[in-house]
Formats: sequence, structure tokens, C-alpha cells
Amino acid sequence: MQEDNNFYAAFNYINKEYIKRAFEKEGWVSRKSSWTDFELSNSWSELTLEGEDKSPLLNGAVDFCEENVEVLNRIFISLNSEYQYEFYDEDKNLILQKSNGN
Repeated sequence: MQEDNNFYAAFNYINKEYIKRAFEKEGWVSRKSSWTDFELSNSWSELTLEGEDKSPLLNGAVDFCEENVEVLNRIFISLNSEYQYEFYDEDKNLILQKSNGN
């Protein structure tokens, strides 16, 4: 699995609990990492869900491949919220960016 953070996402108009549940439905295991934040993990990613409840942030290490990006896209679309995300390579170069907001 990817060792360093290479995935960064931001959301608007949605709370962290709703995001957490969407990932759990797709097989991620979640646990609280603080009073307000969560860790989400599966065999190909380790993510942290943090920030303000109505504009959360999601970041972590994700094995970058087409199949994994498709799963993330499916989850993000199901949230019916504004989002944007970015993937970076090991040299911190932007390799993929997607947004459905303004």
C-alpha cells in the first residue's frame, strides 16, 4: 500500500457522519481518532476524516489505480454533496483532480 499521503479531498454541505457511513457501506472499517475525527481503512487505503462538520476534509494514503478511483468516485457521487479531490504521485506532482462544485 501507498506509504505517504497522496489523496486529499474537501466537501461542502455534508457532515462527517454521513461520509463515514458511505465508506462503511463500501467495506471500509472506521474508528474514532479524536472527539470529532475518524480513521477509515480498507486493504488499499488509510484515510483520515477531519475538519469542520459541514465542510469536512478527507486525506490519506490510497493505492492509485483505475479500479480504486472508480470506487471513490461512486462513493463521492452517492453523497450528493459538493466535493473536490486530488491525487499526487511520489514526487508530489498532481496526477488527478476532480471536482463537482464551483
